[in-house]
Amino acid sequence: MFEISGRSRVTLACLIGGWLSLADAANYSITVNAADKQEVWNRFYEKAVATCHVGTVLRSAYNRNLQNALKRGHDEAGFQYFRGHSIFGPDVGVYTENNGVPVYTWARFDSIYDLAKAAGVRPILELSYVPGPMAVGTDGFGWYNGSPGNRTLPKDFTKYRNLIAEVVRHCESRYGADEIRNNWLFEVYNEPDLFLSGTENDYLKMYDYAAEGVKDVDPQVRIGGPAVSGGSNGPSRIGRFLTHCKSGTNYATGQVGTKCDLISYHRYSDDINFGGRISTPGSMNLYHKCIVDTLRNHNFTGLLINTEWGPTYSNSGLRDNETTSSFIAKTIHLLMDNGANYPPPAMYSYWTLSDIYEEYNAYDKKGVCYSFDEGNYGLLIRGDPRNTGSWDLPKPAFNAFKLLHRMGDRRISLTGGTTLDGVNGCATISSDSNAVQVLLYNHYNGGGANIATSDNVTLTVNNLPFAPGTVSVQQLVVDGTRSNAYRAWKTMGSPNQPSAVQWTTLIAAAELANQDPPSVVTLTGKTFTKTFPLYYYGVTLITLTNGSTVSARVPHHAPAFAPGLSIVMRGRTIFAQNSAGVAKIRLINAAGKTVARAASGPLSLDNGIASGAYMLECSDQTRSIVLPIIIGK
Repeated sequence: MFEISGRSRVTLACLIGGWLSLADAANYSITVNAADKQEVWNRFYEKAVATCHVGTVLRSAYNRNLQNALKRGHDEAGFQYFRGHSIFGPDVGVYTENNGVPVYTWARFDSIYDLAKAAGVRPILELSYVPGPMAVGTDGFGWYNGSPGNRTLPKDFTKYRNLIAEVVRHCESRYGADEIRNNWLFEVYNEPDLFLSGTENDYLKMYDYAAEGVKDVDPQVRIGGPAVSGGSNGPSRIGRFLTHCKSGTNYATGQVGTKCDLISYHRYSDDINFGGRISTPGSMNLYHKCIVDTLRNHNFTGLLINTEWGPTYSNSGLRDNETTSSFIAKTIHLLMDNGANYPPPAMYSYWTLSDIYEEYNAYDKKGVCYSFDEGNYGLLIRGDPRNTGSWDLPKPAFNAFKLLHRMGDRRISLTGGTTLDGVNGCATISSDSNAVQVLLYNHYNGGGANIATSDNVTLTVNNLPFAPGTVSVQQLVVDGTRSNAYRAWKTMGSPNQPSAVQWTTLIAAAELANQDPPSVVTLTGKTFTKTFPLYYYGVTLITLTNGSTVSARVPHHAPAFAPGLSIVMRGRTIFAQNSAGVAKIRLINAAGKTVARAASGPLSLDNGIASGAYMLECSDQTRSIVLPIIIGK
């Protein structure tokens, strides 16, 4: 993704002038039926996340790299794959030539994917751009810390085919053939309709030679494209690509047809047509349906993946604030609710994971900004390299993914919301039926609504399988004042380089916040009811847990993580660990009182601690983790 004049642009002035007139605050009665179990909850939205160029895994202009962000994205949001540009760029250095003879150097390439593996993620390996020594020209794309990718064509397509073959051969040698066949994906290029200095047929030729390079080594390795941008010509271009792969003449072999295992596409909310407008989930959904129709018309049955999406392709400040949180939640919900004829993509890769982002040279133009370089694309703030506690703090958008990651295993019915502007949501139940999760959002298309305004929600959950009895209740929320480091940063005057004290405030503001303290209620029937305000662009997760069967646990799908600090639970004993092996632990009840502590060792929960909902704090001299914990009988 990159902002260029060729894309249909919507200016900020136009957006301000076009903001919708908002209705008065509404009342919503949301009803969940926990007995109405439906399909398995689809985690397509966390199968992948996009990054800037892959070289940032090793280094960036900001004296930070992407390794911690990859780890945090995997551990807290569940991201399983990552996709970045320019693996053939000069900063990675895979390919050079000596008197026209190819020379392969794998050191940086190996480091990138070894580190990704250590973080828990696999690659969608984007085959971009053409190595400089192989290219016909010098036209570049991106800044990439002074190492732009070459967007011109190969001057020798046989060398290009051999390059792709060598990549597959090397990967199978290093990581195993079964791993590469079964788990890695290869994608030819990035938005060739915008960033390849050639024609559509030139891309098809590149694709054919790349696909044959894969087949030369292992026909079972999966490869595809065309990674087109999200403008109006995307579906038609994908259709022509599929026609070529099925019945066209292969440029590399002269035979009919080309190997194609996956189709990839991009879409930003304000890309043209299909209701294109900034922060408008319906635009995303309509475009996806058109892509699905295109694949169906061409009888394509392979993978469909989105490798870039977001509320806007421009560097808008709304990416930093709460607006994108509800946009993410609603977009994912709409894609899930299209029925069997329009399933979600197999992967939906948000652009982008981190503000360690270098497609344009913000470093030179703006100086080093260690907090919100307003309008940057990341889910995580890059942080100050001098302050490890500041690294990769969540923006509200990342916190939305964290809430989504805590959803359960199977959907249950939810009614009473709206697909228009306003409140809607979805609900799940855990596989053991001991927890119910209700995710609600309040989104208004286009942004610009007053974040101090709320709608009123009455939530009723019927047929709870663990009621009557004791039920633990927790409600987390992301909105204009909670779980929102951006608003905290604005309040302190938008400092370019926050002080240590200011970073402490931002670190606390970035963490998921409770609507009110976790509690334990006793239900006499099988119904739970709660009324609360949900602010514009708010996202909230209400979790109801069987208080009589849970021994002790942190929230499902939510491993505790902070740089160099972790919480490990074994049975009813809690261990807090830092680089020195120990840290302080404190258990806090709903009234804010410390009920148990351990100064430098494990904390046992068998010492007369009553069942209920608590907050668990783990800290050392520089870092802290605070998260809810349910203690049962």
